[in-house]
Amino acid sequence: MALNINKLDSESFFDLMMDTFEQGDRKQTKWLLKKGAKKFPKHHLLPFMEGILAVTVGDEVKGKKLFEKSLLIKQDFALAHANLSHCYQNLEKIPLCLYHAMLAVRYATEDERELVCQQQDMLDMVEKEIPSELSLTQYVENGILFDQAFELMVDNEFEQAIELFEIVSEVDLAHSPALGNLGICHLLCENFAVSRDYLNKALRVDPSYGLANDALSQLTKIESGELEMPQNIYPLYHGQIERKSQREE
Repeated sequence: MALNINKLDSESFFDLMMDTFEQGDRKQTKWLLKKGAKKFPKHHLLPFMEGILAVTVGDEVKGKKLFEKSLLIKQDFALAHANLSHCYQNLEKIPLCLYHAMLAVRYATEDERELVCQQQDMLDMVEKEIPSELSLTQYVENGILFDQAFELMVDNEFEQAIELFEIVSEVDLAHSPALGNLGICHLLCENFAVSRDYLNKALRVDPSYGLANDALSQLTKIESGELEMPQNIYPLYHGQIERKSQREE
């Protein structure tokens, strides 16, 4: 390479790296990354460019970690948020996808506006579809809380899950999945009356909500002694609770 990269400042160096990548020269881009790691070891664009290389070969998980590393160095780096949003979209974690899309748009400079137009278009489309009483920020934050609550429920941390599902249902009174999962959590805590109340609330919001309807039917059979008390959410979600007569046989 005729250009003496050792004399380049960080901006010129990373401009060169991006140009090299956009020309399709992955080998030279990787070489520049190694040089950059020695010359600018704490620069936010190092993990960012590594993340770009990762996602272009389909490694969304590695890319996500690298974009997060870039943001630890520079929290308001709009392009890292935009690419992290894309990773979460491909990993089917939509609330986090929307959250980072919002941050990408918020932090984008005038020169970066065109680069985050995809995130802006996505947010505009979602905002048209959400309940009118919720802001986009409330909708996204509620979605993140719901996913956290669901993970706790899967891990049998029912009391912690209940706390988060309650917050979700208080912000969005018509959030039938949160109400239904509150019913399931209380069922598994053997709070049968509370469980029934939440399951009925979920069905009042959405009469076609099959999970709540099935859980309500199973709750009645558990109370009557026809079905065994399940130990986790899976029998309730899949309708495979053992009958007491089966256990006794």
